[in-house]
Amino acid sequence: GILKCNKCKKQYPIISSVALIVHDLSSYLSIRAKLGGDLMLRTKNKTLKDFVKNALKKIKVQEDTSSLEENWVKIYQKSTNSSFYSKIIRLLNDLRESNLSIEHGCSIGTVTHNLAKKSGYAFGIDKSFYAIEQAKKKKTKNCDFFVADSLCHPFGKTKFDTVVGLNLLELIEPSDLL
Repeated sequence: GILKCNKCKKQYPIISSVALIVHDLSSYLSIRAKLGGDLMLRTKNKTLKDFVKNALKKIKVQEDTSSLEENWVKIYQKSTNSSFYSKIIRLLNDLRESNLSIEHGCSIGTVTHNLAKKSGYAFGIDKSFYAIEQAKKKKTKNCDFFVADSLCHPFGKTKFDTVVGLNLLELIEPSDLL
């Protein structure tokens, strides 16, 4: 389907149960041309297919990171039982309960799913469609995931009790994120 913002009137596609809440779908797909083709193949609804097709018409293909993002999903899947994640999960267990939590750069959602155990509701956002698709496969009632940019996320001025960004500071200038 298509998610519509009542305030700004922007529209965002939902494909394979993953909402792509990105400022400019064409720009997003310009470094993910293979993903654009995958999205076209997964889309059955004509309106949604036209939405993706119009975005693809506008792209200027650059280096395609789709395969790289798919590989990172496999790497993160293999490392879910690592000592790193075990330590992070222990630290999360020490946190007090919160109403609303978010993980920026959540990848396949390993930390976000654990964060949800201490939260009324937890969100995970990442730029990788393939990672978010994987994160959504483990269904946690009080947890949801979106493709979004941490610097232009869909939550506006929402205040979160807990914010996690484990693999983000090497990708985003910390002062921009704050």
